[in-house]
Amino acid sequence: MKKIVFAVCFLLLSLVGFGQNKVVLREFSNITFYGIDFSFVKTFGAKESFRDFKSAFEGINNLFITEMKKYDIDKYFKKHASAISIKEVEELNNTIEADNLFGQSPDYVINNDELTAHVKSLPIKGEGVGLIFVAELLNKAKNRGTYHIVFFDIATKEIIDSWKAGGNAGGFGLRNYWGGSVYNMLKSIKIK
Repeated sequence: MKKIVFAVCFLLLSLVGFGQNKVVLREFSNITFYGIDFSFVKTFGAKESFRDFKSAFEGINNLFITEMKKYDIDKYFKKHASAISIKEVEELNNTIEADNLFGQSPDYVINNDELTAHVKSLPIKGEGVGLIFVAELLNKAKNRGTYHIVFFDIATKEIIDSWKAGGNAGGFGLRNYWGGSVYNMLKSIKIK
Protein backbone atom coordinates (compact mmCIF):
# COMPACT_ATOMS: atom_id res chain seq x y z
CA MET A 1 0.00 0.00 0.00
CA LYS A 2 2.82 2.41 0.86
CA LYS A 3 4.37 1.79 -2.55
CA ILE A 4 1.11 2.69 -4.29
CA VAL A 5 0.69 5.89 -2.26
CA PHE A 6 4.31 6.84 -2.98
CA ALA A 7 3.87 6.17 -6.71
CA VAL A 8 0.69 8.29 -6.87
CA CYS A 9 2.36 11.17 -5.00
CA PHE A 10 5.40 10.99 -7.28
CA LEU A 11 3.18 11.01 -10.37
CA LEU A 12 1.20 14.03 -9.15
CA LEU A 13 4.35 15.96 -8.32
CA SER A 14 5.77 15.12 -11.75
CA LEU A 15 2.64 16.37 -13.47
CA VAL A 16 2.60 19.60 -11.45
CA GLY A 17 6.27 20.24 -12.26
CA PHE A 18 5.74 19.41 -15.93
CA GLY A 19 2.80 21.82 -16.18
CA GLN A 20 4.69 24.63 -14.47
CA ASN A 21 7.61 24.34 -16.89
CA LYS A 22 5.24 24.61 -19.86
CA VAL A 23 4.08 27.95 -18.45
CA VAL A 24 7.71 29.09 -18.41
CA LEU A 25 7.96 28.28 -22.13
CA ARG A 26 5.25 30.86 -22.81
CA GLU A 27 7.45 33.62 -21.41
CA PHE A 28 9.65 33.81 -24.52
CA SER A 29 8.96 33.78 -28.23
CA ASN A 30 12.41 33.71 -29.88
CA ILE A 31 14.91 30.87 -29.70
CA THR A 32 18.20 29.86 -31.24
CA PHE A 33 18.09 26.29 -32.48
CA TYR A 34 21.34 24.31 -32.32
CA GLY A 35 20.34 21.06 -34.00
CA ILE A 36 20.82 17.51 -32.79
CA ASP A 37 23.69 16.63 -30.50
CA PHE A 38 24.58 12.99 -31.17
CA SER A 39 27.61 12.95 -28.85
CA PHE A 40 25.76 10.86 -26.21
CA VAL A 41 23.79 8.63 -28.56
CA LYS A 42 23.93 4.85 -28.60
CA THR A 43 22.78 2.68 -31.46
CA PHE A 44 21.24 -0.71 -30.91
CA GLY A 45 20.84 -3.43 -33.53
CA ALA A 46 22.39 -1.36 -36.32
CA LYS A 47 24.80 -2.95 -38.78
CA GLU A 48 26.09 0.19 -40.50
CA SER A 49 29.65 1.39 -39.94
CA PHE A 50 30.86 4.14 -37.64
CA ARG A 51 31.76 6.24 -40.70
CA ASP A 52 28.24 5.76 -42.10
CA PHE A 53 26.70 7.04 -38.87
CA LYS A 54 29.02 10.06 -38.64
CA SER A 55 28.04 11.05 -42.18
CA ALA A 56 24.35 10.48 -41.43
CA PHE A 57 24.50 12.64 -38.30
CA GLU A 58 25.90 15.55 -40.30
CA GLY A 59 23.25 15.01 -42.98
CA ILE A 60 20.42 14.90 -40.44
CA ASN A 61 21.46 18.24 -38.94
CA ASN A 62 21.66 19.75 -42.43
CA LEU A 63 17.99 18.82 -42.96
CA PHE A 64 17.04 21.74 -40.70
CA ILE A 65 18.62 24.04 -43.29
CA THR A 66 18.01 22.25 -46.60
CA GLU A 67 14.45 21.09 -45.82
CA MET A 68 13.26 23.93 -43.59
CA LYS A 69 9.59 23.51 -44.47
CA LYS A 70 9.55 19.87 -43.42
CA TYR A 71 11.75 20.32 -40.32
CA ASP A 72 10.14 23.62 -39.30
CA ILE A 73 11.10 24.44 -35.70
CA ASP A 74 8.80 27.50 -35.65
CA LYS A 75 5.78 25.40 -36.62
CA TYR A 76 6.30 22.54 -34.19
CA PHE A 77 7.38 24.54 -31.13
CA LYS A 78 5.29 27.68 -31.69
CA LYS A 79 8.47 29.74 -31.21
CA HIS A 80 10.37 31.84 -33.72
CA ALA A 81 13.79 30.34 -34.41
CA SER A 82 15.62 33.61 -34.93
CA ALA A 83 18.75 31.60 -35.75
CA ILE A 84 19.69 28.04 -36.62
CA SER A 85 23.30 27.34 -35.68
CA ILE A 86 24.43 23.74 -36.13
CA LYS A 87 28.20 24.33 -36.11
CA GLU A 88 28.40 23.84 -32.34
CA VAL A 89 26.76 20.41 -32.47
CA GLU A 90 28.91 19.50 -35.47
CA GLU A 91 31.95 20.09 -33.25
CA LEU A 92 30.44 17.85 -30.56
CA ASN A 93 29.44 15.19 -33.07
CA ASN A 94 33.01 15.12 -34.40
CA THR A 95 34.15 13.95 -30.93
CA ILE A 96 32.11 10.72 -31.11
CA GLU A 97 34.25 7.59 -30.88
CA ALA A 98 33.33 4.26 -32.45
CA ASP A 99 33.63 2.40 -29.13
CA ASN A 100 30.96 4.65 -27.59
CA LEU A 101 28.47 4.66 -30.47
CA PHE A 102 27.42 1.02 -30.61
CA GLY A 103 25.41 0.00 -27.56
CA GLN A 104 24.71 -3.46 -26.22
CA SER A 105 21.33 -2.70 -24.65
CA PRO A 106 17.99 -1.35 -25.87
CA ASP A 107 17.51 0.13 -22.39
CA TYR A 108 20.16 2.87 -22.60
CA VAL A 109 19.08 6.20 -21.09
CA ILE A 110 20.69 9.54 -20.35
CA ASN A 111 19.81 10.46 -16.77
CA ASN A 112 18.93 13.98 -15.61
CA ASP A 113 22.31 14.59 -13.95
CA GLU A 114 24.17 13.62 -17.13
CA LEU A 115 21.90 15.81 -19.24
CA THR A 116 22.30 18.81 -16.92
CA ALA A 117 26.09 18.47 -16.84
CA HIS A 118 26.22 18.07 -20.60
CA VAL A 119 24.16 21.20 -21.26
CA LYS A 120 26.41 23.13 -18.84
CA SER A 121 29.44 22.09 -20.92
CA LEU A 122 28.01 23.00 -24.34
CA PRO A 123 30.45 25.08 -26.46
CA ILE A 124 27.80 27.76 -27.00
CA LYS A 125 28.13 31.47 -26.25
CA GLY A 126 25.60 34.29 -26.29
CA GLU A 127 22.33 35.25 -24.71
CA GLY A 128 18.70 34.32 -25.02
CA VAL A 129 17.00 30.94 -25.11
CA GLY A 130 18.50 27.96 -26.89
CA LEU A 131 16.90 24.75 -28.07
CA ILE A 132 18.90 21.58 -28.67
CA PHE A 133 17.94 17.96 -29.18
CA VAL A 134 20.23 15.51 -27.40
CA ALA A 135 19.97 12.14 -29.12
CA GLU A 136 19.70 9.23 -26.72
CA LEU A 137 19.04 5.91 -28.49
CA LEU A 138 18.70 4.86 -32.11
CA ASN A 139 17.04 1.46 -31.72
CA LYS A 140 17.04 -0.35 -35.07
CA ALA A 141 15.25 -3.36 -33.52
CA LYS A 142 12.25 -1.12 -32.76
CA ASN A 143 12.80 1.32 -35.68
CA ARG A 144 12.69 4.19 -33.19
CA GLY A 145 14.87 7.10 -32.16
CA THR A 146 14.61 8.84 -28.78
CA TYR A 147 15.76 12.37 -28.04
CA HIS A 148 15.83 14.85 -25.18
CA ILE A 149 14.30 18.18 -26.16
CA VAL A 150 16.09 20.83 -24.14
CA PHE A 151 15.31 24.54 -23.80
CA PHE A 152 18.11 26.35 -21.97
CA ASP A 153 19.40 29.80 -21.04
CA ILE A 154 22.32 30.36 -23.44
CA ALA A 155 24.30 32.58 -21.07
CA THR A 156 24.06 30.40 -17.95
CA LYS A 157 23.42 27.00 -19.61
CA GLU A 158 20.62 26.40 -17.09
CA ILE A 159 17.89 24.11 -18.38
CA ILE A 160 14.56 25.92 -18.63
CA ASP A 161 12.62 22.82 -19.61
CA SER A 162 13.38 19.40 -21.06
CA TRP A 163 11.50 16.27 -21.90
CA LYS A 164 12.06 13.05 -23.78
CA ALA A 165 10.37 12.42 -27.12
CA GLY A 166 10.74 9.86 -29.85
CA GLY A 167 9.69 8.98 -33.34
CA ASN A 168 9.55 5.98 -35.61
CA ALA A 169 12.35 5.76 -38.14
CA GLY A 170 11.82 5.18 -41.82
CA GLY A 171 13.19 6.06 -45.21
CA PHE A 172 15.77 4.94 -47.73
CA GLY A 173 19.40 5.37 -46.65
CA LEU A 174 20.81 5.89 -43.18
CA ARG A 175 20.33 9.69 -43.10
CA ASN A 176 16.72 9.50 -44.23
CA TYR A 177 15.94 6.52 -42.00
CA TRP A 178 17.01 8.22 -38.76
CA GLY A 179 15.98 11.64 -40.08
CA GLY A 180 12.51 10.09 -40.30
CA SER A 181 12.60 9.48 -36.55
CA VAL A 182 13.34 13.18 -36.00
CA TYR A 183 10.53 14.22 -38.34
CA ASN A 184 8.04 11.88 -36.66
CA MET A 185 9.16 13.13 -33.25
CA LEU A 186 8.56 16.73 -34.36
CA LYS A 187 5.07 15.85 -35.59
CA SER A 188 4.23 14.37 -32.18
CA ILE A 189 5.05 17.58 -30.28
CA LYS A 190 2.03 19.40 -28.90
CA ILE A 191 2.85 22.91 -27.69
CA LYS A 192 -0.08 25.28 -27.17
